Amino acid sequence: MNKAIISLGSNLGDRLEHFKKAIDYLRVAGCVDLRCSSVYGSEPQGFVSENQFANMVLGCSSALRADELINVLMEIETRMGRQRVGKSYSDRIIDLDLIDVDGMTIQTEELTLPHPRMHVRDFVLIPLAEIDPEWVHPIYKSNVFQLIDALADHHSIHLVH
Repeated sequence: MNKAIISLGSNLGDRLEHFKKAIDYLRVAGCVDLRCSSVYGSEPQGFVSENQFANMVLGCSSALRADELINVLMEIETRMGRQRVGKSYSDRIIDLDLIDVDGMTIQTEELTLPHPRMHVRDFVLIPLAEIDPEWVHPIYKSNVFQLIDALADHHSIHLVH
């Protein structure tokens, strides 16, 4: 079984209900031993929107390989109604990012692990510290708390649930 870390985000509709539905889909896809962080609120990054994000991170075990798991995440997003608008950021019902799988480093056209921007996102790092305080970035060799301390501003998120 592979140990995976997945980030969930939503800024449209019933954000918590979207998370529950995505987690149910992950269970159906064979993700087990789920560990879910608290839910945090954050402002949109990389685009302007009036809709605040809800974010959380979950850890799980899965028999799926990383390339299979990223396909499952994209399939869940599509099934839940996510519409991608070009390559720019936009409001979304659900966003599922594969952050890490067993500390692997992968760089293909379809997948980069660890997630290439996770180390600068407080809405990923702070919930990750909740569910896996021992996690170490496989490239930077810094633990999750060192990465949080390195952020210029890690006070832009707040606890929702």
